[in-house]
Amino acid sequence: MRSLAFNWHLQGLLNDRLCPFMTLAVTLRTGSAVERVAATLWQLGNGMNAADRRIARVSQGELGMLAALSRQHTNLALHKLREMNLVAIHRSGIVVPDLEALPRSA
Repeated sequence: MRSLAFNWHLQGLLNDRLCPFMTLAVTLRTGSAVERVAATLWQLGNGMNAADRRIARVSQGELGMLAALSRQHTNLALHKLREMNLVAIHRSGIVVPDLEALPRSA
């Protein structure tokens, strides 16, 4: 393609999709367990539609695998996030009342 405007448009689309993944990759390598779990929950919530964003129906073991943590460290991180009023832990999943507060607060 020789259209400069179209190429800029494609580059913008690629950057929009790549930015969250790069942020998650950096957090998974350098962040604490709380930051890693918060970033993983945020990434899961961004993939959902608006109606389902509030609850992540995922077990602590599955969340730990996504965040590259053991279930025990994931449990500790979730309890710290709960103390900060960022999540609520239920049998059916993890409730995130304000998804946008996760990356800012953790």
